Amino acid sequence: MRRFKTFVVLFQLIAVSFSFAENTEAEKIKYLLDEIEKSGAVFIRNNGMYPSTEARRHLELKMKNAGGRIKTASQFIEHVASKSSFSGEAYFIRMKNGREYKVADWLREKLADYEKLQSRLDIKK
Repeated sequence: MRRFKTFVVLFQLIAVSFSFAENTEAEKIKYLLDEIEKSGAVFIRNNGMYPSTEARRHLELKMKNAGGRIKTASQFIEHVASKSSFSGEAYFIRMKNGREYKVADWLREKLADYEKLQSRLDIKK
C-alpha cells in the first residue's frame, strides 16, 4: 500500500510538472503574439502587407488549424510563424524605422529576451 501511495504522489508531481511546462509554453506563445501585435509593424506574407493586428489574427488561425501539434514556443516559431504553409515563402516584419527582419529571427530574439527575463525573475524568488 505504501508503494502505491508513493507511486500516486510521484505521478501527481509529474502531471503537475508537465502541466506547468505546457502553461509556460502557452504563455510564451501568447507573449510572442502580443509582441507582434503591439509592434505596430507591417507583416509581409505572400507579397502582401498586413498590419500587426491582422498578423496576430492570421497566426492565431494557423495555430488553431495546427490543432494540438504545436506544444512549444519554438515549434510555434518554426511551424506556424516563420513561413507561408501555402507558398513556402518566409514571413517578414517591417518595423516602423523601416528595418525588415525574417519573422522567425525576430521572434527567436523576442523569445530569448523573454526567457532571460523569466530566469532572472525565478532567481529572485
